[in-house]
Amino acid sequence: MPLIGPYASDNRNAIRQHAIWLADAGVDFIVVDWSNNVGYDPKTMYREDFAMIENATYAVFEVFATVENAPKICIMTGPGHIGTGTFTDGQMARKNNQIYNEFIANSAYNDMYFYYEGKPLLLCYAATPSFIKNNTAPYTDGRFTERWVTGFIGQQSGLYNTKTYLSYLHWSWEE
Repeated sequence: MPLIGPYASDNRNAIRQHAIWLADAGVDFIVVDWSNNVGYDPKTMYREDFAMIENATYAVFEVFATVENAPKICIMTGPGHIGTGTFTDGQMARKNNQIYNEFIANSAYNDMYFYYEGKPLLLCYAATPSFIKNNTAPYTDGRFTERWVTGFIGQQSGLYNTKTYLSYLHWSWEE
């Protein structure tokens, strides 16, 4: 058993201690991974695993708000391995609306959300390997600064300039 208690997603003592350690380390922001939740709508369905992730996110926002210099929070959403159908059927838009309405437009949490280039940062997981092959974002939401993420960009030919090693579109969450 860890000294600060179990590493359960809703353990506020563990969340607080992590916030303190991250603040002491000078971390700017953390990423909360909702990349598998894009199809989950808490108003119309219930899945214990997805509900736990989303409910724990509120605890992170609430606890981090009480810790001096705590990192800001960014949410990473899908579509991930679900694919581009989430754009056409509205799932991605619904999840982005939930994130925007519950964390950014909500004054209780807005100060804790991480902003990048003047807008709230939304990381969008494009799977590994990325399903984006033409280096053009397949979906945009003007309320956010969006960055598409994938794993191991250096192992996915076509995602980066071979002379500068800069990615055309992606950030890596694994490298």
